[in-house]
Amino acid sequence: MAAQKPGLHPRNRHQHRYDLAALCQTTPELTSFLIRTPAGEQSVDFANPQAVKALN
Repeated sequence: MAAQKPGLHPRNRHQHRYDLAALCQTTPELTSFLIRTPAGEQSVDFANPQAVKALN
């Protein structure tokens, strides 16, 4: 799991990354909006408004 973000409260629910595997199981249309970051990690294409809508 990724290191905690500095400056956030330890019990903040947004400390860690999205569980993309679980999200894609419950929202299959989200899989078409997944991209690889320059660091090689999987992420949602936040530049795409349709991707953000599918995530929300």
